[in-house]
Amino acid sequence: MSMRYKVSVIVPIYNVEKYIEECIQSICNQDYSNLEIILVDDGSPDNSGAICDLYAQKDERIKVIHKANAGVSSARNSGLDIATGDYVCFVDGDDYLESDYVSYLLNLIIDNQTEISISKGIYDTFTPKNNNPDYIKVVSGEDAAVEILTYKIHIGVYSKMFSMGFLNENKIRFKENIRMGEGFNFNTFSFEHASKVAIGYKQIYFYRRNNIDSATTNFNEARWENGFFAIDEIEKDLYIKTDRMKNAIAYARWHTYFDALNNAYIMGANKTHKEFFKKCLKMTKALYKAAFNVDISKKDKTRAILSKIAPLFIAKRNKKKLNKTL
Repeated sequence: MSMRYKVSVIVPIYNVEKYIEECIQSICNQDYSNLEIILVDDGSPDNSGAICDLYAQKDERIKVIHKANAGVSSARNSGLDIATGDYVCFVDGDDYLESDYVSYLLNLIIDNQTEISISKGIYDTFTPKNNNPDYIKVVSGEDAAVEILTYKIHIGVYSKMFSMGFLNENKIRFKENIRMGEGFNFNTFSFEHASKVAIGYKQIYFYRRNNIDSATTNFNEARWENGFFAIDEIEKDLYIKTDRMKNAIAYARWHTYFDALNNAYIMGANKTHKEFFKKCLKMTKALYKAAFNVDISKKDKTRAILSKIAPLFIAKRNKKKLNKTL
């Protein structure tokens, strides 16, 4: 394809020295070469920053920002502030890309004349890559927002591409007081403002689930509380005020409490953070009916029922799976 458009790839980096080289190399090896690779060292205490500097010496497309630690939202915003690309995408420093990550997402945007593109094709530590056929659809911004709030689209900002002009015109940035659920917030707000969103299914992104330093693997009560706050902020900033959106937010709130409950149990926080665990258990049971006001699968509705009658069933199963991979 033509290299007409420049794409900025922003990578927030903190404590990922074990994985960052694989991540950077996978970006450098993209089959679309008109890239601006922005590595943001968010005051990482390990050797991540030094590794980034070494790669910047090898590839002139790489820019490195070293800054005091202020969280992932601040790191991504620092990247956005200096980005000069026509389009922008994000990668987490402990993940890696297939070689057509950028070209696939860019083609989705250009071919379908949308402001945003998404691939649902993410594989991870527990879900190996497959060869399922691709499928592409174009939906309204509201439809995309409802899909992400009902977890039909991965809530992280990875595996998505945005028009820089669109982000700047709508003054869309990451909220720096949100450190968990920041992508959820950014994505939902962006989708609400988009006229169209292109969605594909090709597996182009590897998401690491067994990094013991990850916010979703390790337990951190303050981060989870911030995650609850992120849902409140989505509701407060709601741009499309339809019943569909309000019901989807209610479902997202239940889902976040259920995720927190699972994470707390898997990490043993039911014994060390008893009040937090009790709150999550209470809210999970109280809010489960939100699953019946949205369009989700029978499997997800069953999960909601289980969260009411046997809330730790899934957590116990997932703990066994995680222990096998560590």
